[in-house]
Amino acid sequence: MRLRRKRQRLRHHSHRPCLGPGKAKSAQTLRRTTRQAPTVTELSTPAYASSPMGITSVPGGNLWFTEFGASQVGTVTTSGAFTEYPTPTANAGPTEIALGADGNLWTPEYFGNNIARITPAGVVTKFALPTPNAGP
Repeated sequence: MRLRRKRQRLRHHSHRPCLGPGKAKSAQTLRRTTRQAPTVTELSTPAYASSPMGITSVPGGNLWFTEFGASQVGTVTTSGAFTEYPTPTANAGPTEIALGADGNLWTPEYFGNNIARITPAGVVTKFALPTPNAGP
């Protein structure tokens, strides 16, 4: 006895068969999505020759960044208000910055041979590296 299988129409929509490209039932089944181009706003840091390097975002939308040339860490709000915090070591050259699991920000002091922790309130603490001239 030979079993016959019914040929099923392939569907990717559970509620109606696919009609294929260009074969829509009516104009109501088509949707048009428009995307707006993102807006880019450039802001100048308050410190002269600051040489911003690393940047990261934190919950709430503010951005934190390092100023390699000014040896500072700064934050800017979504409205463009800046606050800057000097590193504990003069001419430290902070490079990258990252948000830690503890909610603090962390940055290496390239010339200071330290790792700096910055609290959301702006308190900066340095931790010396055990290897001289490590250049983190």
